[in-house]
Amino acid sequence: MFLNLKGDFYDWVVKELKELEPEGKKILGINVEEPAALQPLIARGYNIEFKNAKELKDLEEENFNFIIIPTYFLYSQKETSLETALAIPKYLKKDGEIFCLFGPAWLPSNWAQEGAKIIKEEDKRLIFRIKNNTLSFCYYTNREIELLFPNLKLNRLIILQSGFRKGVFQKKFEENL
Repeated sequence: MFLNLKGDFYDWVVKELKELEPEGKKILGINVEEPAALQPLIARGYNIEFKNAKELKDLEEENFNFIIIPTYFLYSQKETSLETALAIPKYLKKDGEIFCLFGPAWLPSNWAQEGAKIIKEEDKRLIFRIKNNTLSFCYYTNREIELLFPNLKLNRLIILQSGFRKGVFQKKFEENL
């Protein structure tokens, strides 16, 4: 169930980047758990560098055309996520884009059918108990997602039937700030 969602995220990113065919083909993958899922992009000439969120300080600024963040905002605490979100845009070239995945804001209907229980821990986490499994996600409202990268434009926020959200942020031109 959840594994399919992450696979869908990687498939979506691959499809989006194949359609764009940008001039620059440098990608930074932050906390990518399935690097093999991005193999089709490598085959198309993309140069992908994989880093953990803690390793970002070692990178050159404004070096990447795209940044892919599949799981970081699902699990990290909001305070840590905010610090990282403020640091990430400096590694993105002008007109570059960030692809992110965010957890559900409500109990997905397909999980409810399986007898899931939801526990909301203040405004910080959503915890789902499904049969013998427990899934915990950082809780973001759509407005919080929009404000997460203050110097970037939210191009799209796609809300899936499962309640998860896929976001695409773009670096603005300096004269538009």
